[in-house]
Amino acid sequence: MSGAEVLVVLSVISSVIAIIDKSRQLYEAAHNAEGLHEAFRKVAITVPLVHTTLKEAEQALKTELARSRGMAQTEAIDRSATEVKPVFEACKVNVEALHDIFEQVVPVDEDTRVERYKKVLSIIFPGKKKKVEELMKEILEKLQLLHTYHFFRTAVSDMGLEDAIKELDAVEPSLPDDEGGKYVNTGSGPQNIHEGSGEQYNNTISGGERNVQYVAKSQTFGGPGH
Repeated sequence: MSGAEVLVVLSVISSVIAIIDKSRQLYEAAHNAEGLHEAFRKVAITVPLVHTTLKEAEQALKTELARSRGMAQTEAIDRSATEVKPVFEACKVNVEALHDIFEQVVPVDEDTRVERYKKVLSIIFPGKKKKVEELMKEILEKLQLLHTYHFFRTAVSDMGLEDAIKELDAVEPSLPDDEGGKYVNTGSGPQNIHEGSGEQYNNTISGGERNVQYVAKSQTFGGPGH
């Protein structure tokens, strides 16, 4: 190793910062958007903290690499960089998701904003949905992990990450837990969902106005002959 892994991590950090910079106008617009859920504003307020923490981490890593003397020390830094890379990669995924959500939700009319939000979540997260406050909380929790590495400790120790996490925990969910896109059928066929403990019998119809989605605790459906 010769610092190559450090350079890779620095590149990831730089890309996350660039995404935040690109999203700056969206986050600023969220402060004054009429009817926007408070969770969006709380996330927007927290973005500068993430940006500053990433900049501090970036500088700390550059400084540590510049101070390294000898192959053994450089290799040790590279090993640490390899270990923390997933932290920054996870931050990048969430920052990209937040950018896409804010881009699609903030500018639209207040009357259609909630439905647009649900639709965007179903596209970005086709499985388990993550609301904006959850995405930001994950970013902060990932950044908190950096304090376990000595050359990041100063960069993150006094940044207020813990307080920001508590504030996000206290905010009202941007969608109820059962409305985060849990049941989304984007195709043309029916979707039958059974949440209960009993048996489920489904005989569905293709086409027509009876081709719908059912959500129930127990279901028994019949086809045309029932």
